Amino acid sequence: MLRRDCLSIIGGAAIMPSTLNALGSTETHEQTGSELKIEDILSVETADRGIPWIKRTLRNAIPRYWKQPNRGVYHIGPDTEYRVPKSYQSVKLYANLFHRQLGQVYEHNRYDCDNFAFDLRDAFTRMNPFINSIGVMIDTERSHAYNVIVVDDQPKKRYGSVHMWEPQLAKEEDYSSDKGVLIL
Repeated sequence: MLRRDCLSIIGGAAIMPSTLNALGSTETHEQTGSELKIEDILSVETADRGIPWIKRTLRNAIPRYWKQPNRGVYHIGPDTEYRVPKSYQSVKLYANLFHRQLGQVYEHNRYDCDNFAFDLRDAFTRMNPFINSIGVMIDTERSHAYNVIVVDDQPKKRYGSVHMWEPQLAKEEDYSSDKGVLIL
């Protein structure tokens, strides 16, 4: 299956309405007493944020932010408004799901780090509601690409948090880049 077809299926799965009837859509777990609703699983709570908020968040998290690519991290942001998830845990859950559904294997210079990173970004933009605060960092010092995830999980502050995600391994990494281009 082509990876674009697979991403379309993943995007479709993220926006599919529940096929369960009203009585069957809630499952009560006896051990915890909590209810699990299919609607909660298939949705991610988001906040709408503008460029100033995104820039404050990135400036707070990335050293040498907003410099020219040869002197720091240059941000290319084609959007003026962003839909930002409020929970990093939800984003991690979906990132792992997308990774498993894609099932793609690393191929040197054919399907490598940049392909994994852009495919994960694309998968989030296909969700309903779409999330466009998952970016791709092209780290020019290490010749590597990975995802940058911006989350609005600090409502009392005027900025959010930033997480570096290695899409090839589906896990958070502690990357810090001094030079590169961030597409968000």
